[in-house]
Amino acid sequence: ATGPGIFGPQTDAAVRRFQRDHGLVVDGIAGPITRRALASAMEGAGQASQVSVDHNTTLHYDGSKPAPGTTRTDAWNPVNAPIQGVSGNRSVTRYNDVINQFAVGVNPRYAPRGGNTYCNIFVWDVTRAMGAEIPHWVDGNGNRVGVGKGRELSANGVCSWLSNHGARHGWRKVSAAEAQAAANQGKPVVSSWLNQGGIGHVGIVRPGEITSRGPAAAQAGGTNFNRGHVADGYGSRPVSYWVHA
Repeated sequence: ATGPGIFGPQTDAAVRRFQRDHGLVVDGIAGPITRRALASAMEGAGQASQVSVDHNTTLHYDGSKPAPGTTRTDAWNPVNAPIQGVSGNRSVTRYNDVINQFAVGVNPRYAPRGGNTYCNIFVWDVTRAMGAEIPHWVDGNGNRVGVGKGRELSANGVCSWLSNHGARHGWRKVSAAEAQAAANQGKPVVSSWLNQGGIGHVGIVRPGEITSRGPAAAQAGGTNFNRGHVADGYGSRPVSYWVHA
């Protein structure tokens, strides 16, 4: 299709809306990062028409409220999220929708309670929905098992699992820049910090722009947010990044 070639108020508003919906810096400028995100979204839309309805390609969430089926507060049990991703259907649109459906900033599933926080549960939920599960229940060899049939992974446990078992489950360690680039391609990306003397932390790298505060992020924990950056959750702590193909 062709247009008048004029970048007017309506086009500016559309660009800003797209940037906001995809976790980008909202400046109304169709720069390289915005153009790549737009191309990925268009590619994802083309793929969606060929995907079965089981993958819920018509559902979209903005992170303001949790999707049905994602709010159970017995956090040791999995949820059945309505939007699912698979390794053969990666796009920035799908990854954003998967993350947003959990509305981590307002979802009671991840609200701190009883002295506990739930960063590990959020990572479990997102990676499970993306078809790249970092399990919550594992056996002695790090293999996923049913609820109550093994041990639960804490945040430190997730960090150790990624280091010791991640590679055979499709996870590899990358730099912060590589993490953001992978998330912008719709690949599942996780951040982690192993705390040898206490409670560690894990989170999700989401599509967006890397800044002086690190890659774009969503997390549960002491502070829950759907859109922020890694330093908002980790501060100055040393963070590792992991991407799933």
